[in-house]
Amino acid sequence: MRMTAKNTTPKQRIELGSIPEPMSGCWLWEGRTFVDGYGSLKWGGKRRNFYAHRFSWEAHKGAIPDNLCMLHECDNPACVNPEHLFLGDRLANNRDRDAKGRKVQVRGSGHGMAKLTEDQARTIQASKLSGPELTRLYGISKAQVSAIRTGKAWTHLIGDDNEAIRSISFEFSKI
Repeated sequence: MRMTAKNTTPKQRIELGSIPEPMSGCWLWEGRTFVDGYGSLKWGGKRRNFYAHRFSWEAHKGAIPDNLCMLHECDNPACVNPEHLFLGDRLANNRDRDAKGRKVQVRGSGHGMAKLTEDQARTIQASKLSGPELTRLYGISKAQVSAIRTGKAWTHLIGDDNEAIRSISFEFSKI
């Protein structure tokens, strides 16, 4: 009988859906993936999708406790090699993510709630206008104006080229 996804054991299903990558030792999932790059598979006639790396762990090493996450030592979401996987709590997962440089911080105008652009924040930092004048001009609170001026908000702009700030202030003063 030919082995297919429907008549296999969980270990065989992982073997069928992945290919070994000899340089890294990863077993790369070749089936469907979730948008985040992790492998996706259906099993046992269930309608829901399983994460392939979690499925692989359970097939090779046993159940994953409810309070634990599955982490990749290789940092490759497509990898389903159980030797590259390890268990950790949410804190360990977050620290692992941060240590591997995958933490996404949205700052400044890229944040969905931002009311200002970087240039406007720089102008506020350098402006001679009063706090109340700036709140009316930009439609932000006095507390926000103060936070920008003291470097508590828009901190990623600290250390920007002062010449750029002066030129923006000059342009703003013409208005």
